[in-house]
Amino acid sequence: MVENLHDELQRAASAKRKNTLTVLAFCSLIAVLFALPLAVKFILVIESSSRFDLRSYDVTFEEGSGFRVSDRLFVLSDTARITVKYAGHYPVSASISSSVGTLNLEPKPLPGFLSLKDPSEISEALVDGVSVLDILSSRALTLSAGYHDLQLTNLKCGVYSTRFQVLPEKTSVVEPVFGLVPTTVAITSDPPGAEVLACGEVIGTTPLQGSYALPTERLLIRKAGFKSEDIRSAIATVKLSPSTLIPIELYPKGGLLSGALHSLKDNTLEVKDRLPVTLTYEAVGFHSKEVRISSSDTIVRLVLEKVIAPVNVSSNVQSNVFLDDSFIGRSPLTLSLEYGKHRISARAPGYASVERVLVVRSAEAISSHFELETLSSYRLKNSPPEYVPKGLSSKVVRIAASGFETGSKPGERGAAPNEVRKNVSFSREFYMGAAEVSKAEYASFASNIAASELPITGISWFDAARFCNWLSAKNDLSDFYLFDDQGKYSGVDKESLGFRLPTEAEWEYVAGRHKRPVKTVFVWGNEYRITSAAGNIADDSAKAISKAHVTTYNDGYPELSPVTSGDNVRGFFNLSGNAAEWVSDTYVLKYPNMGELVDPLETIVTGSHTVKGSSFLSSDWGELRVAFRDSLVGSREDVGFRVARYVD
Repeated sequence: MVENLHDELQRAASAKRKNTLTVLAFCSLIAVLFALPLAVKFILVIESSSRFDLRSYDVTFEEGSGFRVSDRLFVLSDTARITVKYAGHYPVSASISSSVGTLNLEPKPLPGFLSLKDPSEISEALVDGVSVLDILSSRALTLSAGYHDLQLTNLKCGVYSTRFQVLPEKTSVVEPVFGLVPTTVAITSDPPGAEVLACGEVIGTTPLQGSYALPTERLLIRKAGFKSEDIRSAIATVKLSPSTLIPIELYPKGGLLSGALHSLKDNTLEVKDRLPVTLTYEAVGFHSKEVRISSSDTIVRLVLEKVIAPVNVSSNVQSNVFLDDSFIGRSPLTLSLEYGKHRISARAPGYASVERVLVVRSAEAISSHFELETLSSYRLKNSPPEYVPKGLSSKVVRIAASGFETGSKPGERGAAPNEVRKNVSFSREFYMGAAEVSKAEYASFASNIAASELPITGISWFDAARFCNWLSAKNDLSDFYLFDDQGKYSGVDKESLGFRLPTEAEWEYVAGRHKRPVKTVFVWGNEYRITSAAGNIADDSAKAISKAHVTTYNDGYPELSPVTSGDNVRGFFNLSGNAAEWVSDTYVLKYPNMGELVDPLETIVTGSHTVKGSSFLSSDWGELRVAFRDSLVGSREDVGFRVARYVD
């Protein structure tokens, strides 16, 4: 009965939690629904027209912000510039504001493609009267979306004709069917005596009458000195015209010549329609051009001009503008860019560079505004809360520290006179290593070290500083510590974002104040009671090597332990125990009476340096406290380090 009562109580508690979560979710939804109308500046209706399907489309805000619901845009800024991309159509850009209630768009459909299932037996291919066999023999033919006429002739002169539709970005695959049929032929010509050819073979001369087995009624009437006539009926009277062969020059090569029945070989154009005719030449990235041919005594030159668009570049601060990494001037400026994609960037000292790709599709002017953000703002906004730098296997954690008091409080048990109380504040966020640097990580810098997951110890402060500079180079950051050509230390570069040792204030903040309302005496809290958060200290397992040890505690490691062993306390390992740690500050005992200290760092070039934290040899309350500080020249078997760096 007791068990049943226990189960009933658990079910009731679970139901209560679910009801509470449901109420909270509902309240959040109501809050969003009430807040949304306050954020929306105006609503815009998008209407569009095209011969093809426009149901699927995306809207991108190039400038300003907002969102789409069905065919309506809810705009969250006073003005905006959007790009609308319909499936199968070129993107359309437009500037919008509250004065525009409905946006009418007519997107241009993208081209489609035509391919032949087996072009090997085809001797001639005409699309809308234009010869395209060279293209169809090797690849799909690009055509404007819509209806087109196709005529194919095979090696046996069979002719296949069809009208087909090209859909945007789709490929129409044609598989023609040819055959021979009995055909009555009755051909006369003016002048007479012209050859009549079917499938490239002469079947007689005009006048010609009879029955023939032909794959098609399409015949060629040919006579020397006259233009050949291609007829589509076996019963016809043909008036021949003098042959029209015209020299032609085309630029660029490989475009599409259309507008009249013709053939093109090398630089000679044979016009198969009666003059006058109008021809149009088109090529991607160029303006099309028309020519009217009224006489055979002419030379046709169709030299197309490149599509070039003016691009107006502006920025919120004067910037150096680069096109494909080449400097082209300072903003504001106007560029002339050819058809295609271009990579453009704006750069200014003290600001994060902005790069984008501009696509020129027509000669229409383009405006490109760059909104540069200060490096400080950019770094703070884009720096992750934690990451693993190159050269390390453990992460660094981002810290936004608030003001606190360093040192020990009056009457604090185990306190020492050198633990000076100072009011400290931090103007810069920083990263700090979640773990001490291991021998394996240090071995990549110093090859004489045997790699392991134990912390690197027994090295000098200068060795640790050189490792930090090496790690900075691995991560494309400038050196924090300055050494001359002879390797002599000369100070620090406080503006550097390179790796360094934590400052004494940073170390003490993370150990005792991070994620806590006030600083605590120990890493684990204020209780003078050893817990597992004390880490690897001189405990019962270390009694063989340490005369002083804690007999009521056993962490399992008589000496050093792996850098990620023990408890993870507020995101960090071994801030208590394992290895004591070098910090960046020179060791001093007296500080000037300056009130609050901002980002304090003692950088005296000569003298000893400060060591913070306890180690595997520590057992008394004094060394285990967060405020404990020691000085050291040279190295010590129980002193290692962890890294830090400024975010900005």
